[in-house]
Amino acid sequence: MAIHLFIHGLVQGVGYRYYVKRIAERYGLKGYVRNLGLNTVEVWLEPDPDREILMEIRKGPLLARVERVEEKKEKDKGLRDFKILESVRWEK
Repeated sequence: MAIHLFIHGLVQGVGYRYYVKRIAERYGLKGYVRNLGLNTVEVWLEPDPDREILMEIRKGPLLARVERVEEKKEKDKGLRDFKILESVRWEK
């Protein structure tokens, strides 16, 4: 199983994606993180990490302010590493 997170709040421009990447690599998790715009970051982690790791991710780096987290269990994609993906560009 994998976990798919959408992190909302002050999570862009504060090092949040690099923070998540360091945590994922420390615990040997695979997946990705990317900015979605509109103060949202998407995180995919596999295998499904334990609650302690998720609490670290919910906390965020010092300058971040996580306001809300959406969390869904998903089927693994069989990813081989953890990457910071290109941000999604939103058109107005």
